[in-house]
Amino acid sequence: RDALRPTSVSRRAAVSSCEKAGRWRAGLALLGSVLEAGVAPDVVCVSAAVSACEKAAQWQPAVALFHDIRGLRVVPNAVSCNAAISACEKGNQWQVALQFFGSMPSLSWPPYLISCNAATSACEKGSRWCMALALLGSMQELHVMPDAISCNAALGACERSGLWQLALSLLFHPPELRSLANVISWKVAMTANERSGQHMAALTLLGSMGGCWRQLGRVALQK
Repeated sequence: RDALRPTSVSRRAAVSSCEKAGRWRAGLALLGSVLEAGVAPDVVCVSAAVSACEKAAQWQPAVALFHDIRGLRVVPNAVSCNAAISACEKGNQWQVALQFFGSMPSLSWPPYLISCNAATSACEKGSRWCMALALLGSMQELHVMPDAISCNAALGACERSGLWQLALSLLFHPPELRSLANVISWKVAMTANERSGQHMAALTLLGSMGGCWRQLGRVALQK
């Protein structure tokens, strides 16, 4: 019987399997069964359950579980916090995402690239261009190197807000950002111009793309 009794390793593996499969309900149920058995889950097990909610875009269970972590006598880590931020981003909850992001330094966790990108993407989806640009600008102070996702999220926030000039400025003027630009960056900038009726600016942008224009696709070029 002892040989068949689940161990902390097997419980962790089971919840992690639910996380990878995006089966958040099963992950929470497994975590609940661990608690009912009187076993204290470890941070890896709880983080996997939060990540399962995140992958299924279930921001409310992810946030609730993160806040319950301390009650489970588990010290949350950066992985669980990043998962909660990403869940809020997928659920279009930019305010909650920023609350989590802002709490990281007080919990002695340095914001990682995934944290910054998830928070910036949440601001993009909420059309909060000012906050998205502020997050992008703060990455250097946080000793985090932005990537194409960071750049595209800030560009997307400008595009959603109809700020085509700001999108172009962001794409062209900071050399370090232009070096990160990919075909998605150019698409976003062209969409910003197209939606604002700036067709000449879109043509000028097309001429600045170099070889990237071949990857834009027929629909984008027709616009």
